[in-house]
Amino acid sequence: MIYILLSTYNGQTYLRPLLDSILAQSVLAWRLFIRDDNSSDQTLAIIKKYKNKLGEKLQVLEDDLGNIGATKSFLELIKSVPKDAEYIALCDQDDFWLETKLENAINKFVDSQPTLYCSSTYITDEKLEVLYKKNINIGGKINYKTAIFQNYTSGCTYVFNKQLLKILKLNEYDFCNIIMHDYWIYLIACNLGKIYYDTNAYIYYRQHSNNYCGVGSRVNFLNYINNLSNFKKRCNVFIGNYKMVDKFQKIFKNSLSEEKDIYIEQFLASRETMLKRVQFILKHILYKQVGRKLFTYLMCKDEE
Repeated sequence: MIYILLSTYNGQTYLRPLLDSILAQSVLAWRLFIRDDNSSDQTLAIIKKYKNKLGEKLQVLEDDLGNIGATKSFLELIKSVPKDAEYIALCDQDDFWLETKLENAINKFVDSQPTLYCSSTYITDEKLEVLYKKNINIGGKINYKTAIFQNYTSGCTYVFNKQLLKILKLNEYDFCNIIMHDYWIYLIACNLGKIYYDTNAYIYYRQHSNNYCGVGSRVNFLNYINNLSNFKKRCNVFIGNYKMVDKFQKIFKNSLSEEKDIYIEQFLASRETMLKRVQFILKHILYKQVGRKLFTYLMCKDEE
């Protein structure tokens, strides 16, 4: 059984096409779990109509938490997944799935290792007109060493197996300092499991003015200028990386290999001074892999 997890918030504009694309999947053994994050539009009314149509295939997670944001909302959904789940898929309320999305994903799971599947995406405009296909240059990027700097994958393409779910649910922990739910899953998979990256795309990733997390501009120079002007903001984001990696190590330290544990210790210690950060980058030859994140990492203000 595949459990599809969807967090909604004021998603009335694009929710119906997404749900219809899920209904059209070539794989039929799925259930959809939805948690609404206190919407004020017609999102709940739409969910209710589909619930009446689908019955037990659609479950609505109800709680009194109110509006907690996408990250915590998805983590609450992950907590709710029952033990009979073979696979778990994440989806965003404004995307559109091609009919073989789930089928192609689950066919890539060939063993019982904790595995995270992710793929390329078709970037589209508001009307689902394809603008381009977004591929990741995965050469050397998707591994435990770069995972502490950035998540290079798209969470809306994620499918993972029950072995990875078990790790995610292994320890009771609060969601404080988890900056993004998909980054958290990615960090765990890179260190305690494996990643399968599919260069094919089975999802239309819709870009519009209300995206919670967009893909950014393809124009590298303009993107670079914009990044410089938002340096302080990017530093704050990177400090969030430190806090999340520190949380990860505290929770899963006993499960990490000695090599990975030492690596994370060195990364966390490098926050103290720029010299330590330079030494860390040179020691692990990360300047070829981390790219534009390198400047932010090196220049962020030293820990006081």
